[in-house]
Amino acid sequence: FRWCIFSLYLLSPHFFFSSFFFFFLSIRRPPRSPLSSSSAASDVYKRQVSTQSTGNYGRAMGCGASNQPAEDTKSPSPPPAKETPNKAPVSPPNSEAVSPILTPKAAPPSKAISLIVTGPPASSKGKLIKEVVGALGLRQINTVGVVRWFQSARKQELKAAEDEGREPRDVPGAKLADQASACSMNGESIPADTMAELLQLRLAESDCADGWILDGYPRDENQAKEMLARTVVPSKIIVVKLPDQVLLDNQCHRRIDPQDSQIYDIRDEIDEDVKQRLVLREQDQEEVVKAKIEQYAVSTRGMISVFDQSLVVEVDGSSQDPVKMLEQVQAALDEK
Repeated sequence: FRWCIFSLYLLSPHFFFSSFFFFFLSIRRPPRSPLSSSSAASDVYKRQVSTQSTGNYGRAMGCGASNQPAEDTKSPSPPPAKETPNKAPVSPPNSEAVSPILTPKAAPPSKAISLIVTGPPASSKGKLIKEVVGALGLRQINTVGVVRWFQSARKQELKAAEDEGREPRDVPGAKLADQASACSMNGESIPADTMAELLQLRLAESDCADGWILDGYPRDENQAKEMLARTVVPSKIIVVKLPDQVLLDNQCHRRIDPQDSQIYDIRDEIDEDVKQRLVLREQDQEEVVKAKIEQYAVSTRGMISVFDQSLVVEVDGSSQDPVKMLEQVQAALDEK
């Protein structure tokens, strides 16, 4: 009886409509969450990234102003990031990973050493400079080398422009170097302002960033003033001092071998055949040497007077030992 009743129900119109109704309910889509849309999710993500990158001053300053907060908006300091163990930061598709929050710090003051070394002829100044360069790793600079450096830089630029098929770019300092070179070729002194500008440009190059040592320049008051006007000021001015008589002996006993232009000191042991052909140069005669020593003293006093006297370090060179003089230089640098 029950099976008969059930069979009649299956064949009735009510079963057909009720089945269709329940089938329609089963295929209907559920309501979407507000956060499931792509635009809403993108907005949420942007807010999260904005919160994480507010303090990323390193990237903002390096990559442009687009990463920085608006100037008229006072951005609060970001909260410290929470540590999530064994979980990599999430990045949006096709974008760079978000950098960690950085705190802006002031650049540390430069600790590079810059020296001017001066000394009379035959004072072992050259040997001292060699020791200082080796011990402190400074870039040795002299006026001749500066002129040649800029001329070489221009040659390299001309070659690069030719290889790349473009117009050569202007090399700052190259024209000044040509002017200085022309003065030297004509036996004229290089103008102090020209050399000071060349030195300013040269010492600003990256290879001088760790420190430099200027060999034998400036030599007088005018040259020093031109350097000071361009803020070319050293950490210390090293002045090699020794008695005039020692300077006289060092130079007046010099002789030159005309065959190979080698310099000898006749107080040393020399082969007799070599000794017989040695000659005294005019520049090593006593009257000439005395005049050079006096001129050096006057010029150096004027040069030193231009700079702050606390920069001046006098080094005893009477021993003629560059290692001992280096120890005095290092002691003076340690005191600053």
